[in-house]
Amino acid sequence: MDNTNIKIVAMDLDGTLTQHKQLLEDFNRNALDMLAKKYKLIMVGAGQAMRIFNQLDHYPIDIIGNYGLQYSVYRPDTKTVETVRDLSFETDRPAIEAKVSALREKYGFTEFVGENVEFHPSG
Repeated sequence: MDNTNIKIVAMDLDGTLTQHKQLLEDFNRNALDMLAKKYKLIMVGAGQAMRIFNQLDHYPIDIIGNYGLQYSVYRPDTKTVETVRDLSFETDRPAIEAKVSALREKYGFTEFVGENVEFHPSG
């Protein structure tokens, strides 16, 4: 494989470099360090960028979070990430709750623990 044109390596966090909400382990931190010597690294995740940054134990990396709605850039001078894009969309929560309830009724999933629907800042 000719990798001379590769400039950026983007990867997922949960289930790839760590388990869900688990800190980055030394083995994978070392792998990131080796990759960072040659490529620009970007972490992509479903959660908010700051949660991902904390889970990475403040690894110096740019982060795309909230399913692409959030973008944070690592700032070496402050050793933290700065969110440069943070989009959100209005969600018709009552309508979604009603649809989920109707689906639960239709398919017999009426016994459950927790909220009927989990809403996130990404929508």
